[in-house]
Amino acid sequence: LGLVKMLCDDFPNQIVASITQVLDHKETDIISFAVFAAGINACLLYEEFLEHAERLFNACDTEGSGRVDQEVFMAVVRQMNNSPADIENEHGWTIPSMQLIESCNTLLSAEGAGQGGTITYKDFVMTIVRIFVARGQVL
Repeated sequence: LGLVKMLCDDFPNQIVASITQVLDHKETDIISFAVFAAGINACLLYEEFLEHAERLFNACDTEGSGRVDQEVFMAVVRQMNNSPADIENEHGWTIPSMQLIESCNTLLSAEGAGQGGTITYKDFVMTIVRIFVARGQVL
């Protein structure tokens, strides 16, 4: 992932850190180009969506615990796009398809990401990126 920093020195360190965590690699580890490209593309494609989703998450986190009810949060996210395809909203940012959102919800539930049915925002983001990487989606 040092390649990202070499190509674009102002690339957000937070995204690089997120990608390395999702891929379960250190920043200095060698990974395949397909995995690298899918992780970067997921982060870049959904960057604005994830910013808005974080605001929604924080609004759902009325206790300030950093955890929200998974079903409530996913119901709110579903309201952003009920289409089978990614859509671009009026501000030009991409909202993931209902299929991706449902895959995220299913994976979170299957893995028991939450304590007592709750998740963190990081759980949500990491699951979306992992799905994108697993699908091998490259723009």
